[in-house]
Amino acid sequence: MSLAESLKHVMLFAALDEPARKEIARLAVERRVPAGQTVIREGQPADGFYVVLDGRVKVYKLSPDGRQQILHVFGPGQAFAEAAMFAGETFPAFAETLAESRLAFFPRDRFLKGLGENPALAAGMIASLARLCRQLTTLVEQIALNDVAGRVARYLTDLARRKGVPLEKGAEVRLDLPKGELARHLGTAPETLSRALARLAAANLLSVEGKTVTFRNAPALESLAGGQALEDK
Repeated sequence: MSLAESLKHVMLFAALDEPARKEIARLAVERRVPAGQTVIREGQPADGFYVVLDGRVKVYKLSPDGRQQILHVFGPGQAFAEAAMFAGETFPAFAETLAESRLAFFPRDRFLKGLGENPALAAGMIASLARLCRQLTTLVEQIALNDVAGRVARYLTDLARRKGVPLEKGAEVRLDLPKGELARHLGTAPETLSRALARLAAANLLSVEGKTVTFRNAPALESLAGGQALEDK
């Protein structure tokens, strides 16, 4: 599949017609990156942004003692680092591939020139940045207001909605992150995540087998995601 065809599935370029997508594709550099490779380092000049065509990329911060806090995981059709590019300073976080990935890199100067020539693309960028702000606000709320069990419940209910899985008894959803990465995303340690899942299972809200989670009491899980405390049995 050509780069221009791949861009049809990118939210950022959804409003563009085919000729405009071809023009945008000419601005990009396609990169194939193996799993586990750092794409962006915190503090590097923000000389452009990326779009995930295939694969998955995590964006994270490092604490002084080396612990990771995953800010977001991006999959096919999603862009990352565009806010830093517009600020024109340095990248504020790290980005690393979670799987073998195909990425499109848009150099800052070339892209900004194209942006000025295409109002539809400018509108798409505004929407993309608004989604990013909303995602980061949600992350801050989860970490600040919910304990780990509540964060797990919020993650699982949001994951089910994204995948079109009904929030009802017996519904199953498959984790889209390894448990170690999920723990970092939720701002906790792997062993604490395991204890939180065990608490939720003991309360009969869910069951876990490998990477598959089965909902046992979806309304209670949603209440927990909304901030209600979990009552241990």
